Formats: sequence, structure tokens, C-alpha cells
Amino acid sequence: MYGLFAVGNDDINFLSLNQADNWLHIVSTIVGLVIALHPVRQRNSANRARD
Repeated sequence: MYGLFAVGNDDINFLSLNQADNWLHIVSTIVGLVIALHPVRQRNSANRARD
């Protein structure tokens, strides 16, 4: 969240963040959520098929 506000503001951007850093973290978060939640969907689908 810090990176969204710090990019372009030299006074608070002491980590030297840029837009590429923000996109990297957004994409890696989405990929992580997909990896974490995908097995749950498969397990629930398998359980429904048995019922």
C-alpha cells in the first residue's frame, strides 16, 4: 500500500519504488491467491460430484 502513495513523491519515497514494483506486487498477490484458493474449488467440486 505504501508503494501506491510513494511513487512520484520524492519526499517519502526512500525505498526508490516505481510503477514496475507496484505491478509486480499486484500480480504476485493475484497469482498467490489463485494458487491458494484453486485446490479448495477442486475439492468442493469433487465432493459435489460424489453426492
